[in-house]
Amino acid sequence: MTIPKQLKQLSFCRIKKGSKAPFEKDWNNKPYSYDEISKFFPGENYGVLCGYHDLAVIDCDEDSLSLVVDQLLPETFAVKTGGGGKHFYYFIPELKQKVILNLGDTHLGEIQFKGQQVVGVSSLHPNGKTYEIINDVGIKTITLARLKEVLGQFMEKDKVALDEKENIEEYDKLVQEIVKVWKEGDRQELALSMAGYLRKDKRLGINKVKSIIKEVCEITKDEEVKMRLRAVEETFKKDESKVKGYSGLKKVDLKKGLVEKDFTYTETIKGKPGEEDREIIKVSIDKIADYLIDQYKFKTILGTKTDKIFFYSEGMYCSKGKNIIRTKVESLVKTKARTNIVNEVIEKIKRKTEIQEDAFDNFSTNNLDLINLKNGVYSIKKKKLLDHSEEYLFAFQIPVNYKPEAACPLFIKFLNEILYPEDVEVILEWFGFNLYRKYFIKKGLILDGAKDTGKTTLLDILIYFIGEKNKTGIPLQKITSGSDFTKLSLRNKHSNIYDDLSSKDLSDGGGFKIATGGGHISAEEKFGDYVQFVSFAKQSHATNKIPPNQDKGDTAYYSRWLPIKLDNPPEKIDPFLRGKITTPEELSGILNLSLDKLNNLLQTGKFSFDKTDEEVEEIMERSGNPLLVFASDVLEESPAATITKEVMYQAYSKWAKDNTRPRLSKEQLGRRLEINCKFIIAKRGAGKVGRFWEGAKFKGAFDTFDTFKKTI
Repeated sequence: MTIPKQLKQLSFCRIKKGSKAPFEKDWNNKPYSYDEISKFFPGENYGVLCGYHDLAVIDCDEDSLSLVVDQLLPETFAVKTGGGGKHFYYFIPELKQKVILNLGDTHLGEIQFKGQQVVGVSSLHPNGKTYEIINDVGIKTITLARLKEVLGQFMEKDKVALDEKENIEEYDKLVQEIVKVWKEGDRQELALSMAGYLRKDKRLGINKVKSIIKEVCEITKDEEVKMRLRAVEETFKKDESKVKGYSGLKKVDLKKGLVEKDFTYTETIKGKPGEEDREIIKVSIDKIADYLIDQYKFKTILGTKTDKIFFYSEGMYCSKGKNIIRTKVESLVKTKARTNIVNEVIEKIKRKTEIQEDAFDNFSTNNLDLINLKNGVYSIKKKKLLDHSEEYLFAFQIPVNYKPEAACPLFIKFLNEILYPEDVEVILEWFGFNLYRKYFIKKGLILDGAKDTGKTTLLDILIYFIGEKNKTGIPLQKITSGSDFTKLSLRNKHSNIYDDLSSKDLSDGGGFKIATGGGHISAEEKFGDYVQFVSFAKQSHATNKIPPNQDKGDTAYYSRWLPIKLDNPPEKIDPFLRGKITTPEELSGILNLSLDKLNNLLQTGKFSFDKTDEEVEEIMERSGNPLLVFASDVLEESPAATITKEVMYQAYSKWAKDNTRPRLSKEQLGRRLEINCKFIIAKRGAGKVGRFWEGAKFKGAFDTFDTFKKTI
């Protein structure tokens, strides 16, 4: 851990390694010098205290803000954060307090000042990445007037005015109080309650409230940031008269969390003659069910054998809703969460949230224009990103952010190294094809190459891109002859990716043709219902020997393959290449290229692959059948020519040795060669002539084979 020279005269605070928040009490009033903070390295991170020495740090969460600062403000010391943002360091003597930067409802970042800190260079982010210098120059001094000239458009005051008596220290204290009780199970309720209180009673606007909630999430490492901010947005969408201010906050005790009485009621039991009436506390099943439905937007599919409850989180519907309900009921009513209470809540939620069993499938099929991404829903027709919404019934999501400006130079360099030039475009089209939830072109990909030619790395990148949860891995043999449970794994998957395909013969090509042709696949769920579905899982396979198809001449089978040859291994193997190519920024760049290629595929209806069906059959058969390769490389048609079987076997043996191929016995060669070489005929001569082949002669280096065969 090394503090750069630009920061050595500043003030610091202690932060645990892998964390972003100071851990000492009253840390803002306990500045450490360079020498003092250095004693704790390398076992700790460190924070740079803002406000001290007039230091202000422009903390950019969005690339658009980084671009403005980089181009319009003086060049200064800058850092890339572990989370991907940027810190620009300035001295601003006239600045008095932290400034929030927004564009409309979009939060761009903050100018960190008194009462704040930023994590220092070389520190470790919670995600494992380090803070790195991106501009190694001195820290510049600018005036407040210059700052406002450039960033004033983003420094608009909240629409609802902040009481002048309130100051930033008060909200820092509020943040710290919320942090203390920001416990699993209570967080969404706290976000809703705090949003109502800060809007109605403290008169704060949406961006200020979002900033407070976001800061709480960062300190507590709450991964559901988007969900918490959505609670703020929902609060501000309501008419203010319907928003609960202090009355809503009273439900949240900042020491105890949620109050059980909000989900219970008192029932009076009439006493017998001479006995007093007594009161008992009962759990309100309806209140709990309504609260949880509001928070998690449950959807239930009632089956004949089992029911499935889905809950909405981070832009998609997730299974295992029952587990969420059990956990949350326990959190809400504590010791009163007996098994019968939990089961009643589950059944109540089921009845209130039932949807048609094919609702998710129908939404997916009827909205092929929409692709669910990590930071929104991309519309292919509009070529723009839409906000996530629980109205979109997506049960899967591509784990990549859409960033129109992103590029993928490392990925393109990798493709150009391992592929023939004409195949680079095909692979980019294939990545785009995998994004689409319909098999509208009947093609499968098969990468054919020896060890260390890049085929496994390429498939791994596709898996990172499309998402581990959005792919399955079934060999071709299992598609044709696998069990119902195996076939069911194709359902609602974007890709079927299988590396190291075995060289065993396919039972037949029928199952593969169904998987790529949009036909219905029937399967029975484990302990569940019998279902039929149309798979859109694009077939991607890799092998060093393509399995042969027993049905020779089946053009429908071969017409569905895109065989890509990889025989150009890189000179130097980089063991960290996958990690470099699968960074969020690089994947966003791959997404941009893939969307462009998908658009081309939708318009043309075909890949740029230019091989005929017959050529594809020959390519694939040559890979899986050494005799086809031998016949193609060594023999040529000559109707009047003859070759004795002994000479043919010696020529074959030399070819097998030269090409490191396994060698058949003489009898095996005799039985199989005629099948794999269409112009050759096996004949038996009279007397001592013996057996020979007619219709072929040696070619190339083998055309003088008879003269040197004795040297073998």
